[in-house]
Amino acid sequence: MNLPAERNAAEFMISRLKSHVAKLRLRGHPGDLSGPSEWLDLCEAISNTSLDYLQRFDAASAPDCSQILKDTNDLNNLVYSLLVEMEGSGSEDLPYPVVGPMQRWIELLRIPNVTFFRALPAPIYEIRRFQLTDFEGIRDTSRDLQRILSAKSKWPYLRITVPSRALGILPHFAIVAHEVGHIIHQSIAPQFDFPDEELTKFSHKVLTSLGVADIRPESKTFFNATTKSWLSELLADAVGICMLGPAFYFALCAFIQGKTSEYILTRTHPPAILRRRIAFRNLTRAGKWDHPSVFLKRTGVELQEGINSQLLEQPAPDDVLIESLVAKDYDEEEAHILCRLPELVESVSEEVFRTAYDHIAQVAPSLLYTSQQLDRDLKEHLDALVMAIPPIEFGVSLESTTHAELSSILNVGWAVLLTRLDQLAVRQEEPQLLIAEKSEKLHSLLVKAVELSEAKRIWMQA
Repeated sequence: MNLPAERNAAEFMISRLKSHVAKLRLRGHPGDLSGPSEWLDLCEAISNTSLDYLQRFDAASAPDCSQILKDTNDLNNLVYSLLVEMEGSGSEDLPYPVVGPMQRWIELLRIPNVTFFRALPAPIYEIRRFQLTDFEGIRDTSRDLQRILSAKSKWPYLRITVPSRALGILPHFAIVAHEVGHIIHQSIAPQFDFPDEELTKFSHKVLTSLGVADIRPESKTFFNATTKSWLSELLADAVGICMLGPAFYFALCAFIQGKTSEYILTRTHPPAILRRRIAFRNLTRAGKWDHPSVFLKRTGVELQEGINSQLLEQPAPDDVLIESLVAKDYDEEEAHILCRLPELVESVSEEVFRTAYDHIAQVAPSLLYTSQQLDRDLKEHLDALVMAIPPIEFGVSLESTTHAELSSILNVGWAVLLTRLDQLAVRQEEPQLLIAEKSEKLHSLLVKAVELSEAKRIWMQA
């Protein structure tokens, strides 16, 4: 074992990692996010800790030198893995104008966590949490790493993933509001109690179908974990409706339709048709909100529950459904619980929505997308967008105009996509590809709208 040579190799690796961090800082990241920079601060601080380890190498005994090298190499591998986690977060990977508005959602909602976005060439929207406990086992941390780890309010660090390239369809980016909803759920940790009558009815149906007096403790744990997961998803959906109105509903339907149209029960997500039904009801649940009526008035098209998705209806909880769940490695009690759970969870859906609405109304009321705003957006920009004029601003004169928010752009875009796409002004080149051509033209107009509205916002603040 050549310890000095191994030491030199470890130090060279640290140098390479720090050099790569410096290059990533120069590359730049979209929007006004501090998240990418703070992530790189974490990487650099861990590398500095590695350097501190090596400074003790020359004065250490052979056994201690071996341990120092092991600890140093472990930290080098950790830094490398953290840099890999950051792939897809650069300005060349993400649509620059879109990240800024989404970052403002997080800031207005007073979410203190370090957050950054990345894009992957896959139809995926997800949030990843990097926990403080993952780093607390590092010994003899450098001063800068101590400072980062002691800022507990910023943890867990959050990474939001969105699709890139051909899959980065702007109207579908409304799904990001769902991921923001998950952050809110973790922050406020709401508790939802099922009505006694509904819980009694649910228990009776499950126990009767099983032919038992009670279920096993493990099944009760399964019930609690599953309901918690389902309600988290429904609260995240409710946040999306509150912030984006119909645009989120359309994006949600398109997203779940793209994954599957079948009726699927899992321990992590409510069935798609239940999510769609509850989200549709949420469009009219907030006080005087009535998005469907406004949509009909401005587009002439009725906003029905299945306007842009075809999902299989919920089957009866019969033996066939039970057997299909057992075949997927659920035991019999879990299968019976899953089959009966949708009705129980739906009984608290209004309370779930109210929790989401009240939180946003208290913390960031400007983010609530009302039906009055939808009416204004469609009145001013629907016909204009059909004529290929992007929705950039509101107002009757240059002196009084304000920039359009992302929520407005998304709602006008979806309205054209679902009701006026055939009328969109576009130079026809290939008749057999006309609809695809118009869809691409609409997407380009919406991206341009976000880009120019962001430019106007920055100009107005200057």
